[in-house]
Amino acid sequence: MKKWKKLLIPAMCVFMLQTPVIASADATVSGNAASVITDPVATPAQAVKNGIYTESDKKYLYVNGVKKKNCWDKTKTYYFGKNGAAYAAPKVAESKKNVKVFKIGKKKYGFDRNGCKVKTGIYADKNGTPYYFKKGVLVEKKSAQLKKASKFRANGKTLRKLMGKKPSKTTTSSSCMTGVKKDLTLTYANIYVQLGKKKNGSEIVYGIQAR
Repeated sequence: MKKWKKLLIPAMCVFMLQTPVIASADATVSGNAASVITDPVATPAQAVKNGIYTESDKKYLYVNGVKKKNCWDKTKTYYFGKNGAAYAAPKVAESKKNVKVFKIGKKKYGFDRNGCKVKTGIYADKNGTPYYFKKGVLVEKKSAQLKKASKFRANGKTLRKLMGKKPSKTTTSSSCMTGVKKDLTLTYANIYVQLGKKKNGSEIVYGIQAR
């Protein structure tokens, strides 16, 4: 009996020593969630802007996260002004190919409603004023000739000659103008030309409109 007690007492001591450890472990698992230690989740870093971005319907150029101003893009398609926005013609409901002229340095350039520098050819602004551009650069002399030739009741033959190429399409309709037999709408790449054909065969100009 004494031998059994001697063996029992050490075993009980060992059990008592282990009990707080078990209870502590249970408390850690089943206790308040706020006491549970978790690894912090790293916030992903935002990508640095590089390239052309559209913001509020306007285009901007970023290089290493910095908005660029008063400069061309690498392809010389867009020019970004003093506030960083790309030069562009206004968006109007009646046409999609209208242009606006901007002076950059010593030259004047035409830009369409998407902010792209125009190609070689004849264009018109939202008011119907014609311009001639060579690789996007305004040609002053021919533009002045086109403006003069497109005035109301100017000689249609003169305007046709300045246009150079023949229109891709000609639409006719009856006219309400005195002395005019029929009205003509000539379709070119970027503009419409409105003429009136008189009874004697000559033509008068009504005006020009951007396509």
